[in-house]
Amino acid sequence: MTDGTALTLPTPPHLPPSARLARQVGLALLGLVLLWTLAMGLLHTTPPWDNVEELVWSGSFEWGYYKHPPLPTWLLGVLTRLLGRQAWVTYAAGIGCAALALYFVWRWALDIVSPQRAAVAVLLGTAVAYHSLRAVIYNHNSVQLAPLAAYWWLLYRVLRPQAQAPRLWESLGLGLAVGLAVLTKYSAVFQLLAGLGVLVYSQAWRRAQVRQALLLAALVAAVLLAPHLWWVWQHPEQSLGYARHSMHKFGNGRSPELKLVQVMLVQLVRVLPLLALWGLVAWWRRREARPEMATPPARDGADFASLFLSWALWAPLALLFGLSALMRWPLSSSWPTTFFLPLSLWLVMHRPALAAERWTARTWRVFVAAAVALQLVAALGQGVGGGWLAQRARHAHRASFPAPQVAEQLQAIWQQHSSRPLTLIAGETWLSGAVALATGPQVQVLIDGNPAYSPWVGADALHEDGVLVLKLEDPRQPLEPAADPMLDALMARASARGLLTLPWTQHRSAPQVRLHWAIVPPHAP
Repeated sequence: MTDGTALTLPTPPHLPPSARLARQVGLALLGLVLLWTLAMGLLHTTPPWDNVEELVWSGSFEWGYYKHPPLPTWLLGVLTRLLGRQAWVTYAAGIGCAALALYFVWRWALDIVSPQRAAVAVLLGTAVAYHSLRAVIYNHNSVQLAPLAAYWWLLYRVLRPQAQAPRLWESLGLGLAVGLAVLTKYSAVFQLLAGLGVLVYSQAWRRAQVRQALLLAALVAAVLLAPHLWWVWQHPEQSLGYARHSMHKFGNGRSPELKLVQVMLVQLVRVLPLLALWGLVAWWRRREARPEMATPPARDGADFASLFLSWALWAPLALLFGLSALMRWPLSSSWPTTFFLPLSLWLVMHRPALAAERWTARTWRVFVAAAVALQLVAALGQGVGGGWLAQRARHAHRASFPAPQVAEQLQAIWQQHSSRPLTLIAGETWLSGAVALATGPQVQVLIDGNPAYSPWVGADALHEDGVLVLKLEDPRQPLEPAADPMLDALMARASARGLLTLPWTQHRSAPQVRLHWAIVPPHAP
């Protein structure tokens, strides 16, 4: 049934059969989606920056956007047209992509280890912050989890030693996964290069069947990517320009070496819950006085599975951190979001304490209870901390920005100066997007006042409907907002302008929201 090391061991009778275990894994992933969607949707007032940005971009379907490829925006555009432009849709979509990625990890694990270990790999995987806590931040990293998990699973099936040729659906699916991963974010190249490395190192490329399967996958990926590549050719200053800029910008005066160390430490923190669960199981097994046996001798295919998993896990990290050190790239701590998908599977294959075939029923209960408790504490903590507590904190945070109150007052101001409905807001992405989201689905955003960044805004919208221009003072530096040529040019054409102030949070000594507004009326020259 599988070629993993665990098949030499008997399955205790108290464990559920494979079909029942598969249903339980599916229900666990569904519960993960519901828990995080409800916790964030019910308790948060204003979505994170990335969620707002994607809601703004979803105003139109384009072959590319000024910062990234189009797939996450397409996905959210479809969902918002079906379910409405609501913040909870972004939370559900983000955690849904993570759950789909863990489903692909489950399918991949079934090809390597027993169903019991595969289930443990999925539950361990939920403990990685990128697959739960940070997955509700809907952005190109969280969406990329699913296609890259599918990529590694299907690449394994294509390259593994076997008598028969890879199946047609595996080759087509591999090409689809590669195309969707690149259409999500260009950082997929690190994992594609790692896959190329294992192809060469294992010498799987010598088999004609593998070469044929990979050629078919490459053709599928090329067809998927062709329209976007044509768009990139026509707009080289946008997504590619942003990618180049991201690799060379520095902040806060920190050296790239210090930033690299900081990013590596952040990765350790974000996988720490998984390591804690593993440690709990190892401690519990010792407490039961059940010393673990050595891993049984490898069966056919197990050596390749171990080699493949090691490449899938460690090669992308080595490439990213190695090139960052060599090229002095200022890494963002979220760049390795998708790099830890193989970690839980690597552990269950190599760590004796995670040999779930030997677990007692009590060990299973302890492990599942700990995994569920971890998600409950994290989800409720994130929801309450970013919602109820943030609203009562002294300091200003995006999560506590009073977008509904700001939107209500700006709507009243607009109605005092214009007989037309408010349909267009110009300003910084998060600020104008949060206000537009709280105002209503009819309101679009002109990002930074720049039509090149906002293809969903029609050429005549500003002339026919007018625009509300917004600039927010930084509460940490209560001065005039920074100069922005396009927004300043719009404000110069305003027929009315003013300053809106209100408390940022409910704390008695909270800073004030100081929002400069200006109304450019319809038919303004």
